Amino acid sequence: MNLEIEEDSSYPSSPIIVYKEKRNNVIQRSFYYEIIEEGVYFNASRSAYTSISKGRKYKISNQYSVKTTIGRNQKKTIYCFINYENNKPIFHISYGKNFEYKLSSTSSSSVANMWEKAISPNSKTKWSGTLIFGLQLESVKKACKAKNKNRELKSIENCSDSTIIKQAKKFGSQARELLESTSQNYYSKDDDIRIKAIDYSINNYDFHIDFGKEDLIKTKQHQLAIVQALDKAKVSRDSYRQIAAVNPTIPREGAISSESILLNKQMEANIKIMQVNLDC
Repeated sequence: MNLEIEEDSSYPSSPIIVYKEKRNNVIQRSFYYEIIEEGVYFNASRSAYTSISKGRKYKISNQYSVKTTIGRNQKKTIYCFINYENNKPIFHISYGKNFEYKLSSTSSSSVANMWEKAISPNSKTKWSGTLIFGLQLESVKKACKAKNKNRELKSIENCSDSTIIKQAKKFGSQARELLESTSQNYYSKDDDIRIKAIDYSINNYDFHIDFGKEDLIKTKQHQLAIVQALDKAKVSRDSYRQIAAVNPTIPREGAISSESILLNKQMEANIKIMQVNLDC
């Protein structure tokens, strides 16, 4: 009896896709997917494909991410991510309560079975990487192809400020995902690794992206220290503005000016100065 495929999807209207394989109307296995990022297909010469399975192979997109939930009674959810390195796809799986454990491989099936062994050392279950990563999903493939067909990226010089900021945020988010997903290739899983910031440049544009919530106390202390250093060195506002223009990581002149004004007001409130005219 042939295998019946059922893909319950309204993607991209909804990121949730339920995939089922049936025989004689009986479910053999099912997967629950939440598409996080459908990724981008490279052109034919650069794209990689899955191994042929059941007479089919599937194109692998770059920067693709999905949460996959497996099991009927004891459901397990993993975070899957694919990125290309040196024109080859690298498959990543994060698992655990907060997805704190990470595995990577150049094979989707290999990393899927590494995960199975990690959670169940005596398990004999063998997973298809194609199904674990949801690479067989027709609705995602159609949406990705349509997106690529209409997608022609402009040079940064021809983009609006809002587009530049939007793309920088997206790029920074995916760069952090990539760094975090590969961190355990170089550091112990017990190490607390935090990506705090990323610096990069495109043509004549410099970018600095901070991650996490701003520590207002540390920010204020940092700005106050800069005000004190500028006063001591007698650096003018114009000079500081020129320094800030070539170093995007230091606070803008406006923030330092505001801190300086606030400091002067606090000094005036705490140190009373009386003016006396001797000629009167």
